[in-house]
Amino acid sequence: MRRPSATRLRLAVLVALGIGGLAAGGLHLDQGAPAPAGAHRAPPAGLRGPLPHGLPVACPGLVISAGFHDPRYRRATHRGHDGIDLVCPAGAPVRATIAGRVVFLGRLWPLGDTVWLQRRGTRVLFAHLRGLARLWLGEWVPPGWVLGWEGRTGLATGPHLHYQVELGEPLDRAVPPTHWPGHAIDPAATLGRAVPYVF
Repeated sequence: MRRPSATRLRLAVLVALGIGGLAAGGLHLDQGAPAPAGAHRAPPAGLRGPLPHGLPVACPGLVISAGFHDPRYRRATHRGHDGIDLVCPAGAPVRATIAGRVVFLGRLWPLGDTVWLQRRGTRVLFAHLRGLARLWLGEWVPPGWVLGWEGRTGLATGPHLHYQVELGEPLDRAVPPTHWPGHAIDPAATLGRAVPYVF
């Protein structure tokens, strides 16, 4: 079987087991600080939706510990890695990188405490959080809004943020997903700056 090219759609399966409560409390941090400006790039051919931009989490020494489609992750877990893992100290605030609607917040396995934002055909996922900010399903949040704090909930060996961007997602798609084709792109290109890899 021929492997699809990087610019073509591919099949991604997210397993959503052990779904917990859909809302969690928390304290808002300073919501006025904007997310860092990032570079806008054209989405892959055939995929539509606005691109997020900027860093979802920031700290001195920020690194990526697992990249997009990281083969080490697949060997260790037998799962695909449709995002990147950004490492800061536990408790660093995680901020929205796109203006969007909260379409999921709660606990998923293996993602832990998770927030999904959607704007038109773009979904952005923030996972392994240590607690969620005070958010509501259907709420519209601007870029820079605090969603939660970096943690290690779910399947994680240490504190990090799993950051995932999907394009071409219809608004009526069930959230959380169970078994449907994903259209994930490498979010490293949307960060607005080079972040070093440490694997």
